[in-house]
Amino acid sequence: RVDIIINKYRSEVLPLCVQSVKNLRIKDFEIIFIDDNSSDNSVDIVRNNVNLIILNKKNKGIGLSRNLGLTRATGDLVVVLDSDLKILRFNLKKIKNLFINNRKLIGITGTYYSDPVYDGGWNKALDLRRKYLYKKSDKSFFINFSEFSTFSGGLCVLNRGFAKELLFEKENNHSGEDILFELNLLNKGFSFAYEPSFIAVHMHYRSSIGAFRKLLSEVKGTNWMLLEAIDRKIEIPSLEQVFSFPIFLCISFFINNLFIKYLLWGIEFSPVLYILVREKFSMPSIQLLVYCFVFDFYKIIYCLQILFISKTSLKSRAYFVYHLLYSGVFSKLRYFKIL
Repeated sequence: RVDIIINKYRSEVLPLCVQSVKNLRIKDFEIIFIDDNSSDNSVDIVRNNVNLIILNKKNKGIGLSRNLGLTRATGDLVVVLDSDLKILRFNLKKIKNLFINNRKLIGITGTYYSDPVYDGGWNKALDLRRKYLYKKSDKSFFINFSEFSTFSGGLCVLNRGFAKELLFEKENNHSGEDILFELNLLNKGFSFAYEPSFIAVHMHYRSSIGAFRKLLSEVKGTNWMLLEAIDRKIEIPSLEQVFSFPIFLCISFFINNLFIKYLLWGIEFSPVLYILVREKFSMPSIQLLVYCFVFDFYKIIYCLQILFISKTSLKSRAYFVYHLLYSGVFSKLRYFKIL
């Protein structure tokens, strides 16, 4: 059987999410709905359409709510779905075969894109980041340290045969908990996969202010992830915009020669400039360039804060700097398959 966990705190599109699950061609499934102390009538909306409702008396956050749902799941496979997503395609047979043929496969993630009905806003730019930088397009692949991509805990299928290992990180008011969950399990010898036949649409409009808030959350989250990984002594991959540092942009601040300065900028933003050309300078690709530039600028600020203000140990700071410098170069080389 397949269990489907839907975690909810705020979502006006919850009925569409639940209905998309009921429309799936799955014979034996149960829906577990977790209301994370929402202030609306979500429970009344879904009461007749789900099998189990879990009510959090106080807001616990995404990670702990998912863990609570996993403890109540009994199916062989568990689908975890954020309540602002609507599933379009889900090939259960293909997903089952992936788990059967790969005994250490613990999770499969899909991809999602902005719903045209909601216009997407800045989400359309982030759609391009998933497609190009995170390589979530039309080809399936196994996620490992040499071919790393982000794992989305809000759109995934988990193997409950490894139930004791399925513990999401506690939310800390910033992003990154899903990827740290992924890194922990990769370091234990488990594997993940990306499957393009698992597709959803994001029923959410992201304004400029919303995009800036997400950007700050991601900057804090990526640095937090890196420090946590260092403290836990787990291997860290290279991935543009996630485990990387804008080293070329940083160097350019100390260069007076305009040609060299612009050359360094071109190297720094080469993956995004490539996307800009591929997308024929579309508005989402221009927005992505702006997003990445501001992201890198704030990442420098937060990194300096960690190095000179935080109480992190000297050894952790040294490894932090080493990985940032290393990944700043190698993330681009690996993106263009030079390495």
